[in-house]
Amino acid sequence: MIPVNKAVVARYTIGKAKFEILVDPELAAKAQTSLKKGKDVDMSELLATETVFEDSKKGKRASKQDLKRTFNTEDVFAAARMILKNGVVHTTAAQRSKKSHALWDKIVEVISANALDLKTNKTIPAHAIEDALHLSHFRLDNRKAEDQLPDAIKHVRKVLPIIFKEKTLQISNIAPGLAKKCLQVCKTLGSVQKETWSSEKNLSIVISVPAGLKDQLVDQVNDITRGKIDVQLLR
Repeated sequence: MIPVNKAVVARYTIGKAKFEILVDPELAAKAQTSLKKGKDVDMSELLATETVFEDSKKGKRASKQDLKRTFNTEDVFAAARMILKNGVVHTTAAQRSKKSHALWDKIVEVISANALDLKTNKTIPAHAIEDALHLSHFRLDNRKAEDQLPDAIKHVRKVLPIIFKEKTLQISNIAPGLAKKCLQVCKTLGSVQKETWSSEKNLSIVISVPAGLKDQLVDQVNDITRGKIDVQLLR
């Protein structure tokens, strides 16, 4: 059990009610992911104190009646499990720094793996991509790496003349209700060349995408459609 002074707050707010638990910052991040995937977690390992608070800073505990009304249980571990699953975990400065470094490295890795020097047609080393991002004043935000790639590539192109090794795919039989989400993913990761609607109003997309993002694109569209699509590599 982590000491209270090293724990962070996990907070769940519903309406005007607020519930907080004190958790191990490293264990909580992993446990939250597991809970969202439907896996069970031993809350006794990550709680700093076996208490659900209304306000942890003031030491004000949530009442059993509030737990029962909100979580349908008075059991602290069961309530804490739902708070962690559905709430927000306040990360430490070290965690935020680690996440930023991982995002930066991922963006540099993907661009370096797929970019070619326009003049020499040779690959560009990672350190050159990183220098270009710094020189062009690229700034990370909290989005996933793949969502920041288009902006990162624009910044690199301000400094380096680059082209990309690309794959062209045709993604067919996208149901009408899922078309908007699929198009958003495709436009984020690649360049949509053609959109075609069938008589059943299903969407087909022809898209060019950096080679290193092909699998990621297919995985994301498959997740949205639960695999009910056809994917063909055109070139």
